[in-house]
Amino acid sequence: MGPWVVLALLAQDPSATLEQRAAAFLQGPHPFDERATVAEEIGAAISGQADLDAHGRLTLLFVRTMRSALGAIPMDARNREPYRAFLQRHQGEAVYSEPAGQWMLTPDAIWALHDANRASASAESIAWEAVDNGMPGECEGYPPCELATLDGLDGEYLRRHPGGAHVAEVLRRIGDTCAELERLLSAPNGHELFNPVSDCVDLTPKANALEAAMRGTGADASDSMRALATLRGRCP
Repeated sequence: MGPWVVLALLAQDPSATLEQRAAAFLQGPHPFDERATVAEEIGAAISGQADLDAHGRLTLLFVRTMRSALGAIPMDARNREPYRAFLQRHQGEAVYSEPAGQWMLTPDAIWALHDANRASASAESIAWEAVDNGMPGECEGYPPCELATLDGLDGEYLRRHPGGAHVAEVLRRIGDTCAELERLLSAPNGHELFNPVSDCVDLTPKANALEAAMRGTGADASDSMRALATLRGRCP
C-alpha cells in the first residue's frame, strides 16, 4: 500500500491508522503485551465508530487480535500478571479449553459481535472467525457432542451466510466429520461411543438442523448429505 493511499484513508476515516496498524500487526509474531494492547485499543475504538462498514472492519480486527492475544497466554499463567488482569477485563469473552491447553474466545462472544455487524461488509468474515476459532472442550468422538459442535459452528455459518465464501469448505467439513464418526462407530468398539436408546434424542435434532442448514445454501451438498444420513440412520 503506497503512502498516498494511506493519506487518502486517513482523510476519509480517522480510524484508518488503527485498522492498518492492526492488519499489519497480525502478520508477524509479537509478545502478549503488544497483542493485548492492540486488541484493547481496537475494542475501545469500536463504540465510537458510527460508519457501518468501518464498525464491521474494526470488529473483525478486534476478533482477530483478541484471538491472537488469548493464544499467547501460557497454560499456567491464569493467576499471573499481566495475564490475570487481561482475563478479568474480558471475563465472559474468554474461556480456557483444556484439551487444546489454551485460552480462546467463546463462540457466543463472536456470534454476538457478528450479529451486531450483520449488515456490514465484514459480517461473513466475522462468521468465519467463529468457525475457525472452534469450540472449547473435546467430544472424543461422541456423536451427539460432535454434531452439536458442528451445528453450533458450521451450521450457524451456513444459516447466517448461505452464500458465503466458505460454504463449500464448511460442507466438506460436515461431510468429513460425519464420515469419520461413522468409521469410528463401525469399529469393533463402536458401541462404546454410541447407544441409540439413550443418544438419539440428542443426535437426531442436531442432524436435522445440519441438514436444513445445508439445504438452505442451494449448493451441491450431496456427499455431505449422504454422510449425515448414514450417521442419522443409526437412530430409529
